[in-house]
Amino acid sequence: MWFERMAAPHQPRKPAAARKAVELFNAFVGAGFKYEELFPPPPKPEAAKPAGAVKPEAAKPETKPAMEVQRPLEERGLRREVEKPEVGPQAVRPEVGKPEVVKPEAPKPEAEVVRGLRREKRPRAPVVDVMRVESVDYLLERFGLALDREAAFKAKSLVTAKVKARLEKVAAKEPEFAHILAEVAERVLSSFGRLLASPDAARHVYNALFYFFEGYETRDGEVLFKMIEHTVREAVRRAEEAGIPDAEYRVKQFVLEVIDILAKAGERYRRDALKAVSTVEKTLRATAFAGLSAAALYSVYSGLYSEAVVSSVASAVALAEVGQFKEAVQYVQKAAKALYEAAKEVFEQVKVTVQRLVELFVETVARVLAWVDEHKAYLFLIAAAAAGAIALSVALNLWGLVEMEKLAYAASLTPFVPAGVKEYSREEVFKMLKEVPDPYEKFKKIAREANAGRVKLAEP
Repeated sequence: MWFERMAAPHQPRKPAAARKAVELFNAFVGAGFKYEELFPPPPKPEAAKPAGAVKPEAAKPETKPAMEVQRPLEERGLRREVEKPEVGPQAVRPEVGKPEVVKPEAPKPEAEVVRGLRREKRPRAPVVDVMRVESVDYLLERFGLALDREAAFKAKSLVTAKVKARLEKVAAKEPEFAHILAEVAERVLSSFGRLLASPDAARHVYNALFYFFEGYETRDGEVLFKMIEHTVREAVRRAEEAGIPDAEYRVKQFVLEVIDILAKAGERYRRDALKAVSTVEKTLRATAFAGLSAAALYSVYSGLYSEAVVSSVASAVALAEVGQFKEAVQYVQKAAKALYEAAKEVFEQVKVTVQRLVELFVETVARVLAWVDEHKAYLFLIAAAAAGAIALSVALNLWGLVEMEKLAYAASLTPFVPAGVKEYSREEVFKMLKEVPDPYEKFKKIAREANAGRVKLAEP
């Protein structure tokens, strides 16, 4: 193909691509171009030599530039390295230059080795390293306490019971592996059992160990794993010798399960404490705090939701659940005194005494316990009366209010009775409630049957 001011026909770099382009152009436009007509082959210099060996010496510089224009386009990368030697015989230089071109390929395996080393390097975990001291107590101070440490230590029996239930499921299929996991659980609870007092710290430990087990680089995970490393490695060795599949993975997952149980237990106690505190707040807001200023309400709320009050109420709930009713009453009194001291001037202004706050906290804790275990709520009220925190008549009145609340809750849901398509009226429902000795137990039975799909519930 000729263009203006061209000394030689243009030759494509890739003849196959150019040929395909011409064919596509002919197919779309309907033209009849031929590749040989558009791109004629260049004249060979060998055929031009015998035609005029003496005459056309001026033609030689015309053919040479054409060849020089084509080759640099095809071999630019090689020309830069070959043109380095400018002195010496030309016949030997190209042969020496070829191995020099291969030499830069030698560093490739070195680069691969470097990449391999980078792959072995552990990536950074998406967890902040906060441990400046290799101790669990530092994490408790760093993240704050939801329970008192002594209360958390005494309430650890519930966590131990849940871990035992988990081990019983494993023992049903793999008794030998369950025995190995029991030793791991004992070591984990002895090292990290204090995390029950701070669910946020327990979550941090869980995340740090999880990413450490997954192969990430985390200093906190490494420090925490050192506390249980010997027990875990010994358990993995014994499990592998016993022929248990995926021994290392399952042992590490069990460690994370135990820490997760600790975190969930602490979160539940904190949630119950916040429910109790919010109930006290609603009672005070509806009665004593009706005409207070914003500054006075702020001081009351800051004391009501402070760590001292919330942790004391959570400790009372935790201790009452494990049967430590006397200590639970002491923590309730501690919460009431902390709230009174935080906003003493306000409480003196509205004439709310410490005794009234103790009664409110005792009532809210009893309501929280009643939804877990009704008998423990009754024992907690009697223990509060025995300790002198409240009068016996007040304790019995509170127990009546708790039972009435549960009865009202059951009555609000009892229209969903198993009657096929029949719908009961409100009067008939209350009649059924009077005849049945324990409507709450009957309601739970109905709910279980409905969840199992054995009965149908009528719409309200």
